[in-house]
Amino acid sequence: MTDERKRLTPRKRPVQARSKQTVECILEAAARIFRAEGFEGTTNRIAMLAGVSVGTLYEYFPNKQALLAELAEGHVTLAEAGINAALSAQSATPEFLRALQAAVLASHRYPSQALDFVADQRAAAQLRSRVSALRQQILAGLESRARADRVSEPALRARAVFGLIAELSSRTLYEFDAETHAKLAAQLLDLAIGHLEKF
Repeated sequence: MTDERKRLTPRKRPVQARSKQTVECILEAAARIFRAEGFEGTTNRIAMLAGVSVGTLYEYFPNKQALLAELAEGHVTLAEAGINAALSAQSATPEFLRALQAAVLASHRYPSQALDFVADQRAAAQLRSRVSALRQQILAGLESRARADRVSEPALRARAVFGLIAELSSRTLYEFDAETHAKLAAQLLDLAIGHLEKF
């Protein structure tokens, strides 16, 4: 492991339940600070919001870059788990699209923008490759459904539906309060269902 990679890797991994809870609190606080203040938010502010000392934060994350890398990894890992589950389930189209949208939104528990700030270029490239693979899996799944239902222009419809349930649903996540966004996401889902099922 290079010196740069060591610098960006968490110092220690939590083993006990209490340690895991501390790390989760730190990551949740980091996500909230970065969303509210941008990625200039400081580790001092993150520690304060998490209810831990800066020293405790540094026990797990040597610097802000290590935090960003962990957030990016968390985002991709959550997305993979939820999307793969949705793709493998044998469900009707409305439930399938609902599960895909829910998986995409759940992954934003850790902000996707952290991917743009991962300093380790090899790690960043690996994460982007995983994101690209997920995108292709979703599009293939959507197009397969469209073809099975004999929908016209299945590739275009798959791309439009992807835009509704993934891109627009997540891009607007931080523009509205939770209740308003839930209503918007529901409307986007209805549009997606109608578009994929329409002949």
